[in-house]
Amino acid sequence: MAISARDDALRERLVKLIGRDCDHLGERCTLLDLVWPEGVMVLRTRSTTSVIHPDQYGQASCRLPELREVPVFAEDPSTYSQEFIELLASLGDRPQEH
Repeated sequence: MAISARDDALRERLVKLIGRDCDHLGERCTLLDLVWPEGVMVLRTRSTTSVIHPDQYGQASCRLPELREVPVFAEDPSTYSQEFIELLASLGDRPQEH
């Protein structure tokens, strides 16, 4: 997928949201990172439950909050994913027409 100037503007808007709290799938999360140009937002759950994370060799390493990935774009890259639209609403932002 080619990145357009419009996508760059979207990326700049999303980067400003990093660190904000949001609701995702009924759980409180923090927007941790944005992986671009893949178009993925990374969330960290804020629950007290943790999951085992592997080290670089795949061995159990430590317990940390769960990480979740939310795709920005739907299968059709000219539209946003429904999950992304709902997440933006939770973050207090609204997507502009793509």
